[in-house]
Amino acid sequence: MPTGRPLSPQITVLQAKPAGAPAAANLAARAPAPPPVFRPLVRQQPLQAKMGAPRTVPLARVAVPVVQLKKGAPKWSDGRKAARKAEMDAEHDMLWRERALTTEIVPSDEVFFQEYLAKRKIPRTAYRGDGRNVNAGSLAAYVRTGVLPKPGAPDITFAGVVDHTHSNSSPGGMVSTTSQRQGAIDWAVDDHRYGLVFEFLVSDYIDVNSVLSQRNFRNRYHGQYELLIPRAIYMSEVKGVSLYQTGGVLVASISYP
Repeated sequence: MPTGRPLSPQITVLQAKPAGAPAAANLAARAPAPPPVFRPLVRQQPLQAKMGAPRTVPLARVAVPVVQLKKGAPKWSDGRKAARKAEMDAEHDMLWRERALTTEIVPSDEVFFQEYLAKRKIPRTAYRGDGRNVNAGSLAAYVRTGVLPKPGAPDITFAGVVDHTHSNSSPGGMVSTTSQRQGAIDWAVDDHRYGLVFEFLVSDYIDVNSVLSQRNFRNRYHGQYELLIPRAIYMSEVKGVSLYQTGGVLVASISYP
């Protein structure tokens, strides 16, 4: 039997009920009730009175780590805290002014230097020029070999580096190189007709400019861009040798893998 659903006072749409179809009320009774949905209450952000003004958004909370001391850990006394603060203040004041004399070296300089030595460094290319007893046939007769450090008692300390910049001589136990090829070329042919320039790839070095600048110590030979190697240079670290003549003219070169 058709049923009618009034859409308006004037129009009625007739729909045919399929034969044998259960009543809508029976279907609703048989269907399981959906589980209740709990929605968290959302607090509405207040709007400013002015139309078009952005709503106010609360600031995000920043998690602050809480440091907990281990049970039984020794606590610093007030006297020790005051002494440590005085040391830090003195260190801060010292690093604000440039130093130049070896008598101005303090124990914290050596602590910094030993930590610098222990750090792993990015491999860098270093050069060394030598014109002693070099002639036109020196490159042809060259045999790949390492470079020994300067003889003498090793002085691989911050004070040793400062002394080196004062005397401009290689300290014992180290090999003096530079990060600038042109500097090595100039050194090789200085007062020599021919000179050899060695190229190394090293990961154990002391960047003199960097070390002294970090401690605000004057470097008397900043333009040398010196890299001190605190040991012998191994044969495998020798990557090339070039022969130059007066004027920095390249004569020949050899490369190694």
